[in-house]
Amino acid sequence: MKKLKIVLWLGLAMVFLAACAGVPLNNWPGLAATEDMVVLAYGQVHVVDARTGVEKWKYPEKIDNASLIFSNPAVVDNKIIVASYANVVQALDAQSGAVLWTFDTFKGKGKFVAGPVIAGDTILVPSTDHHLYALDLNGKLLWRFQSRNALWAPVVADEEHVYLAGLDHYLYAIRLSNGQMDWEVDLGGPLIHAPGSDGNGRLYMTTLKREALAIDKQDGRILWRTPLTGSSWAAPLVAEGKVVFGTDQKKAYILNAENGQVLASLDVAAGIIGGPALFEGVPVLVTEGGEVFQFKWDGTRGWTRTIEGQLGTTPVISDGRLVVSGLQMKNLIVTFRPDGTEDWSLAASK
Repeated sequence: MKKLKIVLWLGLAMVFLAACAGVPLNNWPGLAATEDMVVLAYGQVHVVDARTGVEKWKYPEKIDNASLIFSNPAVVDNKIIVASYANVVQALDAQSGAVLWTFDTFKGKGKFVAGPVIAGDTILVPSTDHHLYALDLNGKLLWRFQSRNALWAPVVADEEHVYLAGLDHYLYAIRLSNGQMDWEVDLGGPLIHAPGSDGNGRLYMTTLKREALAIDKQDGRILWRTPLTGSSWAAPLVAEGKVVFGTDQKKAYILNAENGQVLASLDVAAGIIGGPALFEGVPVLVTEGGEVFQFKWDGTRGWTRTIEGQLGTTPVISDGRLVVSGLQMKNLIVTFRPDGTEDWSLAASK
């Protein structure tokens, strides 16, 4: 496991060193969406009209290698909340891109690899400096929680608790009100994505030890474990009593949420790094080979499209379109209609 941690940290270090050398765009982009806009974090933040594909603004105007933004943004109250590799959180006006406030108390102490999550009136941002930060909507620090190791995964939250996954193998349940921990559980391997939740008292995780697990939200008990082929790097989709995700070893899975039984698995042509999106009631996955495909509930493929580039970002839905982004793409964003027809694209700046 020490070797695995070394590999993870070397990979992250290579990203940061490359950025300092002037080659910043070598990490998976972050995506967020509302019905009106798509927000892309790809070194800088791009805000795009969801209906027309016209870019409204970008921030900063030129990429700042010292403050790269790649994690998924969050949108709340006409504000876009972004977190950068400089360990800085900012609120941008959604209409103009103007900076409304900046939280930089711990600037340079770590990196915000995970994106911010909004829970009620609280902003939650995990950092590689081993801390989860809780801010109010004006950027004031409410509390911070310290884990044993770096944090790469966004959180999920309900009305009472924040659920935090760490590279230290632990899943933590933390009180949203004050940052106090109620329980923790060692899941046996590094955790690099947010938990999935079914709304029925269960959380669903995978580890880099190639297992999927279900955890009781009340006390952290492990309810089942299922071995996998490969590792899953993004939060699973939980719907219809099933858990859907893909792995870096070219597998897509559907598990029974109740007992972890593998209901279906599908071999694909390239690794799956991003998570599924539920698009018109059907899971859609993307691959590093540029495939975008429906993974139907019966375990079969629906429509499949292939575009130029490596797709490793979890797609989002905006104005009835599936929105995808990735690396080495001709376009920064490509969108699809429910029947798989390509719609608008956002061209990369020249």
